[in-house]
Amino acid sequence: MSMEEREDKIRKEIQKLIKESCAFDKVPSLEFQKFHRALLRFSFDALSVELNYEDKIISVRNSKPSNSKSLEIGDFEGAILQNVNYTDLEETLSGCVSVGAYNECFFRHLLNDLDRLRDDEEIKIA
Repeated sequence: MSMEEREDKIRKEIQKLIKESCAFDKVPSLEFQKFHRALLRFSFDALSVELNYEDKIISVRNSKPSNSKSLEIGDFEGAILQNVNYTDLEETLSGCVSVGAYNECFFRHLLNDLDRLRDDEEIKIA
């Protein structure tokens, strides 16, 4: 399988997972909530992400380094909280799926965590 075919397959699997994870009445399962947060955190390059499914708000905490101290991991003192409203969660999450080797690796990791890859597709760690 070529690299392009593999990337396309991974994107299709992520899209299927997004569609499945957004088929809920009030709140998705804890597993899907974790998936949503991970995908959004990666996409927004955020320190943390929280979703309010009822009000359709994504709260994103991003760092804004202003000095060397604020570059420390876990330093939320200099973090900026932004709220993003959405109308269609599936569409919003689908917008987070982009092409690239780094992205493909992350998407494979997400799929692997949720047991969505066959054994021969799993990420092999040496």
